[in-house]
Amino acid sequence: MTLKRCIALGLLLLAANASAANLANAANVLTDHFGRRVSIPDHPKRIISLAPSLTETLFALGVGDRVVGVTDYCDYPAEASSRPKIGGMINPNLERLAALHPDLVLITKEGNRRDTLNAIEHLNIPIFAIETARLEDISRMFRDVGRAIGKAAAGASMAAALDQRVARVHSAVAGQPARRVLMVVWLQPMVTVGHGTFLSDMLDRAGAVSIADTESQPWPKLSVEEIVRSDPDYIVVTRSPGFAPTRDDLLKLPGWRELTAVKQDRIVNLPDAAQRPGPRIGDMVETLARALHSSAFAEGKP
Repeated sequence: MTLKRCIALGLLLLAANASAANLANAANVLTDHFGRRVSIPDHPKRIISLAPSLTETLFALGVGDRVVGVTDYCDYPAEASSRPKIGGMINPNLERLAALHPDLVLITKEGNRRDTLNAIEHLNIPIFAIETARLEDISRMFRDVGRAIGKAAAGASMAAALDQRVARVHSAVAGQPARRVLMVVWLQPMVTVGHGTFLSDMLDRAGAVSIADTESQPWPKLSVEEIVRSDPDYIVVTRSPGFAPTRDDLLKLPGWRELTAVKQDRIVNLPDAAQRPGPRIGDMVETLARALHSSAFAEGKP
């Protein structure tokens, strides 16, 4: 066994022992979104987040000073970028993670692998899984993360604020004709939004429906022919790091110049917050609704 491997193994064992001590003093036993019973220390002080949405949530709950590790993609708020990086969401460096001696790791059901959860669990490090598949799950995330970190009241307040804001926006566009939307998640291949995702929920609350809403897959791929045949009212581009197509990029695609949305310049660009089911998702719902139904938000209307 190499010296480097011995050191790494030693770090893992130290982390496991430290976490076992934390478990002995655990004050909370909570059920995560996989249905697992997880023992969590009272007010955990060394938290690692394995998803950008979870990192944003922790900072929004006022415990950014307790975040000791994040993924390479956790860049909001700005302070998150200064935290130690433990790799990607799919392939985090477990030796680096263990060396940070966390007393709680937060993980998502959708963006992370179950193998990662199992490996961290075997190190006796408390790991709590969160689901963010629908808008209602995001509210539940705020409440449950709040409970897990000793900020139950703040988490409940964030959840209530999101629910109320989404309800206000949905009420504002009630009665408006639903806009048929092509929501672009990726260009090549063309990936859009199907049914049963937080983005399809966002469209619904903003007074719109995806042209692929009848697809059984949550993230269906559409051919040029299908898009031209559907001829959406609007094109909504959800940007993300490394993915920020311009109008010219869209015009280069075969057949797109013939789309009504392109001819009438009905192209809405949303920032990467739209693809992150976290604290800014309420902003995204309202931004989209205002772009699609500006008259519903005209001066003098509620």
